[in-house]
Amino acid sequence: MKSIFIKDDEEVKIDIFFAKNKDGDMFLGNKKDALLEQKGIVKASLEEHQVTFKYPNHGDTNNILSKSIQMGEGGLSIDPIAARVNRLIVLLKDWTFVDDDGKKLPINVTNINKLHSSVADFILTEFGDRTGIE
Repeated sequence: MKSIFIKDDEEVKIDIFFAKNKDGDMFLGNKKDALLEQKGIVKASLEEHQVTFKYPNHGDTNNILSKSIQMGEGGLSIDPIAARVNRLIVLLKDWTFVDDDGKKLPINVTNINKLHSSVADFILTEFGDRTGIE
């Protein structure tokens, strides 16, 4: 912990590298060189992206949890999948993802939900590794 209070401009930046093999299968990682060393990777297919999160404060955490609560027969419970999705929706500040025309995609629920599940899982795992927040 750096401080008792989290500043509004504190961020977590995650680098993501994508590449395809000769069969067109996508691979991703957080280290460019390690990704390119994998057998069959086509170097020309390499893409580098960055995702930036707001470092969550207590209010952000409460916001995420409140959006993830479900009422069931046994009472209230937190849906862990909804919590992961809401973490992206609430904390994601910026990304370098673009559409087919090279135009930067806006960060919104629609585009977040369109992420490949492996990419979303990778981003959230990296975020968790860097912050200790799962």
